[in-house]
Amino acid sequence: MGAKRKSFGDTIIKLDSDVAELFKNAESVNEALRFLIRITIENQAT
Repeated sequence: MGAKRKSFGDTIIKLDSDVAELFKNAESVNEALRFLIRITIENQAT
C-alpha cells in the first residue's frame, strides 16, 4: 500500500492509504488526534 497525500488547508500531511480513507477532512483528523492525546494524558495520570 502506498501513502496518500491529503491537503487540509495550508498543511499537507502524508497518510497511509488505509488511514487516509477514514478521514474526510482536517477536522476529523484533529478530532481523532485530540482524542488520542486526551486518553494518553489520562492514562499517564493513573
